[in-house]
Amino acid sequence: MRYPVTLLAVLTLTGLIVSSAPPAVSAADIVQPRTDQVYVHTPSQFVFPPTVAGFARVNVRQYDRVGNDISVGYNFASQGFVMTVYVYPMPQRPPNNTLDGHFGACKAEVCSQHEGTYLVSEDACQISCGGQSHDGKHATFLYTDDFAGQRQALGSQLFLFTHGRWFVMYRVSCPVVKQALSKPAIGEFMKKLSWP
Repeated sequence: MRYPVTLLAVLTLTGLIVSSAPPAVSAADIVQPRTDQVYVHTPSQFVFPPTVAGFARVNVRQYDRVGNDISVGYNFASQGFVMTVYVYPMPQRPPNNTLDGHFGACKAEVCSQHEGTYLVSEDACQISCGGQSHDGKHATFLYTDDFAGQRQALGSQLFLFTHGRWFVMYRVSCPVVKQALSKPAIGEFMKKLSWP
């Protein structure tokens, strides 16, 4: 089973370069919404507007033929932050059928995708949006990779939640020197992206 944790957002106009997941569905199967169009993930009813709290949507990716497993990339170009939101069905088999079990798999996947990754911290987290609170798991990583046209130290965060039969994961990365600036932007994005 593939775990969609690789950061996908790419903003070519500003030269941000980010690792991308292996192709899963042909380009003909992925319909990109217009830049001014709201994208609705019909199976989960998650809604992804063109902009959220200063982040601009840059792409939508689909990892399966029926469109249950998707990601939506957003960039905060002026600050150099990249965010990807993944929505995908919860697997039916252990350990990935629980938040704790799948969180372990997601952390391992991040570490395997970036050589020399260091897990800085992990903790419980909570997101509040649309008058509802959702409990989840959070991990912070450090690694060195190509980003914005140069090799540099990056900070990356993973937030994992459940919503009914869905996993909802946020991945955000930025240069380490901008990590302090990214925290309020991440919080605002997560608060403003509404859940069904």
